[in-house]
Amino acid sequence: MNLFVYGTLMRSENGPMSRRLHARARWLGGDACLGELYDLGAYPALIMPGATWVSGELVDVDDADLVWLDAYEGFEYSRQFCLLHSGLQAWVYVYVAPLPEAARHLSSGCWLEL
Repeated sequence: MNLFVYGTLMRSENGPMSRRLHARARWLGGDACLGELYDLGAYPALIMPGATWVSGELVDVDDADLVWLDAYEGFEYSRQFCLLHSGLQAWVYVYVAPLPEAARHLSSGCWLEL
């Protein structure tokens, strides 16, 4: 199943969870979803709905991957469906906790530009 990632889980991030995901998942290419992206310091937060195309990557994962990803994303994120710019549907982790005061809106919709 499709999973859209837009932050620390992208291939370029090279953290332990990114490496774990990309060792198991099949990379399908770049894509985007509508929302609002915020910089929380060590990681981003996607808020939906929104009017900005948030750029990221589409990967193909299985149910076992979603189990550990749900645990990793914890209570701050909720896995939801989104319609991507390509017309495909995908799971995406949406930030559901209150945004910290220090959160900075990324009007470009791109986490990699930090």
